[in-house]
Amino acid sequence: AKAGNAASLFSFPEPVLERIIERVAAAAPSGKWLEVGGGLGSFAKLAQTRLPEWSVYLNDLNRDSIAFAEEAYQLRTIAGGTDAIAAAGIAFDVISMISALEHVPEPFNLLSALASQLSPGGYLVIGVPRFSPLNRAVSHDASASVTPPYHVSHFDEHNLARLFSRVELLDPQTVEVWKDGTNAFKLIDLVKTWPYWRIEVPTTERETPRTGMVEPYPEAMMRWVNALGAADQLTADLIHEVDGGLYLTMIARRLA
Repeated sequence: AKAGNAASLFSFPEPVLERIIERVAAAAPSGKWLEVGGGLGSFAKLAQTRLPEWSVYLNDLNRDSIAFAEEAYQLRTIAGGTDAIAAAGIAFDVISMISALEHVPEPFNLLSALASQLSPGGYLVIGVPRFSPLNRAVSHDASASVTPPYHVSHFDEHNLARLFSRVELLDPQTVEVWKDGTNAFKLIDLVKTWPYWRIEVPTTERETPRTGMVEPYPEAMMRWVNALGAADQLTADLIHEVDGGLYLTMIARRLA
C-alpha cells in the first residue's frame, strides 16, 4: 500500500469498486460514506478521491490498520465494532463492506446493526466472494473462495438476498445483484490444494503478508493440477456462462 501497488491494494476488482462509487454516490453532490472492515483503507481512499465533497470514514477492528489509514491516506476513522459506529452518532448515506462479511459468524446481526446507521434512503453495499452452484455441487471446500479457516460464512446471490430480506430496515424492492470477475469455479478446484499452502500475516520485521507452500504436491496430484489447469484455459468461457463470476455485489437502500 505504501508503494502504491494497485494490484495489491484491492480485494475486489477495481472496475467493480469504481462502478459501486458511480452507482451509489456520484450523482449526489455530498454525503457521508462508511467503509466497514476496510483494512488499510484502500477502497475508502478510492471513494474519497472520486468524491472529494463527500466525507468518507473507515471502520476496522484493527487499530494498526486504522493508524495506517490516518497517516497514509488522511482518512476519517472509527475504530471498533458496531457499538463504536453507533456511538459516533453519524447517519451515513452509504455503508459498504467489501470482502469482509465472509469473515463474520453472525452476518444477520451485523447487517441489521449497519442498516440502523443508514440515513433514510441510504445505500448498503456488500461485496463477497461468491460460492457458486458448481462450487457447492462439485468443488466443496476445495474452492478457493472457502479459504478455511478464514471464511466462516459463504454466500451466493440467493442466500445473500434472503439475508437482506430479513433486515427489516432494508427495502426489498431496491436490491441489485452483480456477478463479476474471473470464474467462481475452476476445474483445478477438483483438487484440494489449500492444505499445501499457508498465509503468514505481516509482522514488525516483515510489513507484507506472505504466501508459501507447506509441502510440495505429491507427484500424482501435481499431474492432476497441471492437466486441470490446461483444461481450465479451454473451458473458462463455457464455465463462466453457466456458473458466473467470483465477485458478488449486493446493494439495497434503507426504507425512506
